[in-house]
Amino acid sequence: AKALDEAIELLNSIRVKITEARDYDVLFEGECITSIIPDAAARGALDDVRNSVVPTVKGHHALKVTMRNTEILDYTEYLLGVLGMRDELSRALSNYAIGNLTMVNVHHVKTNGEHVNLGPGEKVNYSNGVLVIRRDLKPGGVLDGLNVAKEYGDVAYSVIEVGSRHLTHIYTSSDGSFKGAYINVNTPIEVTWDGVIYLDLEVDVVVDRDFSVRVIDEDKLASIPSRRLISEAEAELNSLKGNAVGMVKGYIDMLSRLGLSIHY
Repeated sequence: AKALDEAIELLNSIRVKITEARDYDVLFEGECITSIIPDAAARGALDDVRNSVVPTVKGHHALKVTMRNTEILDYTEYLLGVLGMRDELSRALSNYAIGNLTMVNVHHVKTNGEHVNLGPGEKVNYSNGVLVIRRDLKPGGVLDGLNVAKEYGDVAYSVIEVGSRHLTHIYTSSDGSFKGAYINVNTPIEVTWDGVIYLDLEVDVVVDRDFSVRVIDEDKLASIPSRRLISEAEAELNSLKGNAVGMVKGYIDMLSRLGLSIHY
C-alpha cells in the first residue's frame, strides 16, 4: 500500500510539472531504455570486432538470431582459428544453413522493432546465393500493393538474393500466368539458421500484370529513424525504377527454367 501511495504521489507531482514545464525541461530523472535494432552493416561490424578477439565467421550474429544449438557454429569457428580462410568458411556455413532447410522463414523486421514472419515457405531452389521459396495463398482479400483479388490456386514465389537490398515476390494464378510482382526495399539480406532476415525500409516497387511500374509508400521513408538507411533506400529505389521490369522478367524466366509453371 505504501508503494502504491508513493507511486500516486509521484504521478501527481509529474502532472503538475507538465502543466508548468517549458520545452526541454526535465520532469523526472529515471532510467533510459533504448532498443537497438541492428541491420546487416551493424551485425557485420560486430562480427569483425568479435573476430579481433576470437575467431568469428562473417554472419555470426545473424545466424545466432534464430540458432538454438550453436555446436556447428562453434566448430566452424574452431576451424577458422586453425585454418584461417574466413571468407570460405563463412560462405560454407551460410550455404549449409540454407541447404539444410526444407521450409524457410523470412524475418521481415520493421525499423520500429515490429517483427513479421513472411514464411514459412517451401524451398524450391538455392544456388549461388539465390533462394527461391513458394507459398500457396489463401483466397480472399487482395495481393499486397497490387489490389488484385487473391484467388484459389494463387502462388507467391519469393526470389531472395543473399546480400541484396531488395526482395521480390512474384504472384501467379492457378494456370501459372503472371499476376504481378511486389519488390520490397530493405537492408542487405542476411542468412539466419532458419531462413533470412532484413530490415524493411518502408518503400516498395510494384510491377503490375501489364508490366507497368509503380512506387508505393514513398512517403513512409521519412519515418525511418536513420538518415543512412533513408539514403540507402532512396538509392535502391532509384535503381529499381529503371530496372524492375527487366529484373522481374528475368526472374520469371529463371523460375520457368526450374520447371515451374509460370509465364507472362
